[in-house]
Amino acid sequence: MTQAEINKARTRIFVDGMSLREISDKSGVPIDTVRHRYMSGKRTIEELTRNDNLHNDAYRVEVACGSGKRFLENAVDRHISLTEVSKRSGVPRSSIYHFIYNNGDISSLRLAKICGVVGCSMDQVMGLKR
Repeated sequence: MTQAEINKARTRIFVDGMSLREISDKSGVPIDTVRHRYMSGKRTIEELTRNDNLHNDAYRVEVACGSGKRFLENAVDRHISLTEVSKRSGVPRSSIYHFIYNNGDISSLRLAKICGVVGCSMDQVMGLKR
């Protein structure tokens, strides 16, 4: 076994005998979502793979922060998922999630791209205009 294989094997996390990657592949839930849920304290396959699509938008908007909350409200109103925003804009989904839920910084170029996909203005998202 090479050193790279050893390092890869060490970093695997298993839940009920399945790695997070296997759980993701079988359930269809993106791997970064499964990892985030695991790091947030979810330890069962059911918790890691629950369906959070459009039926749970009210909760998703409630936990969002500041400018990210205004952006997410626009995306939800237009029925555009964050995965779709990421695909169309070329901005990594993790950056969009960080902006929305952790009040993280996002470059003006990336913000312009994701606002263009959703069809809202940067001024509106930043709270400068209604």
